[in-house]
Amino acid sequence: TNPESTMFNSSCHSESFCYYGWEMVLLNLLTGALLGFFATLVVYKWQGEHNQSGTTNYSTVSGKGNTTVNIGSNSSVTIQHIQNGEFVPNKSFLYSPVCRSSRLNNKTQASCRRLTDKLAQLSDDGQLKLCQSRIQKLLRGKPKPDVEVALHFAETLNAINDGKFCRAYTLLNKAETLLPAVENGTEHTVRWYHLMSLAQLREGKHAGIYITGKALTLLQSTEPGCFSAWVFITHARFITDLVVEQDEENTKMLLVKDAETLFYTAIQHAHNEFPNQMNYFQNLILELAGMGLAFLHLGFWPSMRKPKLGIPSQVSPEAVEKAQKILGNVDQASPTTHISRLFLMIAKASLQYGLGNDKNGDNLVKSAQKLVKRHPYLKFVDW
Repeated sequence: TNPESTMFNSSCHSESFCYYGWEMVLLNLLTGALLGFFATLVVYKWQGEHNQSGTTNYSTVSGKGNTTVNIGSNSSVTIQHIQNGEFVPNKSFLYSPVCRSSRLNNKTQASCRRLTDKLAQLSDDGQLKLCQSRIQKLLRGKPKPDVEVALHFAETLNAINDGKFCRAYTLLNKAETLLPAVENGTEHTVRWYHLMSLAQLREGKHAGIYITGKALTLLQSTEPGCFSAWVFITHARFITDLVVEQDEENTKMLLVKDAETLFYTAIQHAHNEFPNQMNYFQNLILELAGMGLAFLHLGFWPSMRKPKLGIPSQVSPEAVEKAQKILGNVDQASPTTHISRLFLMIAKASLQYGLGNDKNGDNLVKSAQKLVKRHPYLKFVDW
């Protein structure tokens, strides 16, 4: 299954200004269980033309097991929650479809994954020019189609980290035209969906949830790994944004459970990656999923510009204890890139605010702001 070329048609007048014309997209019912005792079925529906230049407005309507969230004047997401028991973190929560296609692991595909991993680490650490230089050098060597697509995806991530979103969309469109020639089409397609949704997330455009929703359908029939883990991470981030906007407690609880499940699933998928091919991605996914879980336990998603926005008046001791334990494990792992250090600073700040230690939280936010000032590309960063 290739990404639909009609999903995004962009015309860029500058690097900072883009128009996106959306055609009618109907996303089918997503099936499959995330947990042995818990399953979430999500139906995505795109109605009308979506122009992503306005302010996103949220509203929620709760019905019999359904939550409908309006994320724009002409679009909405309907989430159907099916609860068959309590959430059990140590229970197996991999998707369990009838049949899975095995990911190729020949010499070419192993090379693609290692290249993707190493170039992503360069980009995430702010070495954007060096990363781009190495990509261009490799492209001049006329690589095989799978390697060429992987390099264009690496270029896309580099453009996203640099805040050049129009270039990122252009590169994704180019990579899409090359997909029919690759031998590992499913895995490359999953990567396409992740990068497209990541660009939307970084731009603050919540319609990216439709892209991750479509990718989840594809994951029902593919073998777990880091690329599938990234889809779960990004989808969880979009749902977490919905959580922050909710006032109705039952709706919030259901969305939190969804996001929590997705973060845990991402962790398990990352553990299923082929050995010694994507070490950086495996570590980063564990770090980001952990921090995402900590934010969920604390009940808000912090921002450096408005770090205290959305902090609940009372955070339960149990939630604080869970967040402390998770962040302690992440901190002990010593994140190695500027991006992961930034996320950890913000996560630790949110914990301090949750504990009522506003001064410590303020100091951590200031440290994060200084890091962004030293490395300007971080201002575009989100998961």
